[in-house]
Amino acid sequence: FEGGLGVNLHFFADPFSINRPIGFISSSFGIGTTTENKLENTSSSLVTIEGASNFFSVGAGLKYYISNGFGAKFILDYYQRGELYAFEDENADFSKVVNGPRLQAGISYRW
Repeated sequence: FEGGLGVNLHFFADPFSINRPIGFISSSFGIGTTTENKLENTSSSLVTIEGASNFFSVGAGLKYYISNGFGAKFILDYYQRGELYAFEDENADFSKVVNGPRLQAGISYRW
């Protein structure tokens, strides 16, 4: 479960334009909780552990809508997601981070 906030700043055209490219820059961040299945070394059984998560992204994109409401959206951004797990019976915490460029493309309908 994660929650966050994001903001888009549009340029080239109004965000509700049709038949025109709509450029934008985007930024988002958030925090949440996560679960992970860990294999126990001694018993070879799976144990579910809970931890905290966070993410942020910053990038730019392009949207285009046609008069019937269908559109396309492309975003190229830098994305980072981190997870932290604290173990009660161990002295060390476990963390993992995924980061790098990300390309997203999609279609949408605006009514």
